[in-house]
Amino acid sequence: SYIGTPLKYYFMDMGLRNLDIMMGLEDKVKYDVIDFINGKCKLKDAILKDPDGNNLSLLPATEDITKVLDADKFNLLIDYLRKLFDYIVIDSPAGIEEGFLNSTINIDKALVVVNQDKSSITDANRVIDILDLLEIKDVGIVINRYTNLKGDYFNIEDVYRLLGCNPIQGLIRESDIVVKYTNKGIIPSKIRGTEFAEDIELLVDNILTGNNIELDYSFPEYNKRENTSGLIGSIIGKILNKKRGN
Repeated sequence: SYIGTPLKYYFMDMGLRNLDIMMGLEDKVKYDVIDFINGKCKLKDAILKDPDGNNLSLLPATEDITKVLDADKFNLLIDYLRKLFDYIVIDSPAGIEEGFLNSTINIDKALVVVNQDKSSITDANRVIDILDLLEIKDVGIVINRYTNLKGDYFNIEDVYRLLGCNPIQGLIRESDIVVKYTNKGIIPSKIRGTEFAEDIELLVDNILTGNNIELDYSFPEYNKRENTSGLIGSIIGKILNKKRGN
């Protein structure tokens, strides 16, 4: 979706830390984000460019990034990168622990990726509740591995209702080309003419324009059920204080 545009995109890998493999760049990695933070290299030496020469960059991560890159350092890093790139996409760690919370400090929008099963919906609801507590209001939903099969799967309207009527901005249909091409180090969305590429294209367009997937009908506002307390609540308090400059 970014191919042929003048905008500069940056991927920050804080999730599975394997985006370099998916992009076919694992042999090019010399430095990572921690090396840059610690002053061992310049940013230009750590950043990897899309091998196809497009306007996509990746800063590789390390296994212990969430332990080394605390909230203050992460905030400074994002401020620095904002000056260089038009869009910064952060692949957040799974779960709702400190790594995830730190990655929300300096963001404008959150995308919650969910499957059509009960466990995924439950986890997504917890994430949305925390984003709400963090005062992150621009939240979109992406349904991954989407299927229209009936049975144990929630349909689109169910997902919309169960996730608090947050807008659904993307449906990524189940496709075997994802494994096929990522194993070859090729980004699947570059394979033109496939359903997967079309779905990613629409998702990006919706994000940039603020459009959403149209539903057959709408639901009344849904009141979120849970609040978060304890350790996570205390971390959220610290993050909010940082956002407000306290």
